[in-house]
Amino acid sequence: MSLDDVRVDAIRYAHWYRGRGVGPGTHVGLHTRDGLLGLIHHIAITSLGAAAVHCNPRMAPATAAEYFLRTRTTVLVGDGDLLKGLADAWESDAPGKATPVVADIASLAVTAPLPPRPMPGFPHRHADEDLIMISHSSGTTGRPKAPVFHHGSFFAGKRERLWSFPRCAPTGC
Repeated sequence: MSLDDVRVDAIRYAHWYRGRGVGPGTHVGLHTRDGLLGLIHHIAITSLGAAAVHCNPRMAPATAAEYFLRTRTTVLVGDGDLLKGLADAWESDAPGKATPVVADIASLAVTAPLPPRPMPGFPHRHADEDLIMISHSSGTTGRPKAPVFHHGSFFAGKRERLWSFPRCAPTGC
């Protein structure tokens, strides 16, 4: 993929998410084995001011299902088989409880349209204190914790890493 492909896909997915009510403060779950696709969706989600809720695809379905409910995820995109495991867990462990709107990440790659015109307020301009990501701990000491990341502190750490990233020689890295 080129950087332009990543940009276009992030805009397409952001348009799709916005059509489902995603905006500043919304928690959107990502449950996929595809790291690049997860990153592109993360960019789309945060470009709307929402927080991406990441979950390890190897987490037991019942544990992952509880994690998404606990983090107040309202929209969830993931691999079809992982979503099926979550749906089964919600049906047996949380009957009648409000669950997220779910969509298969592979189908969005084909069906998510480009917006017909530029989206107003896009991309969202973050303040330092804006929540941008909820991750998960390993769960080795009990149920997985949900550490949070805010724009200012997360970006400061990434910026420092980018400035200190090793340079490649003309012959390659």
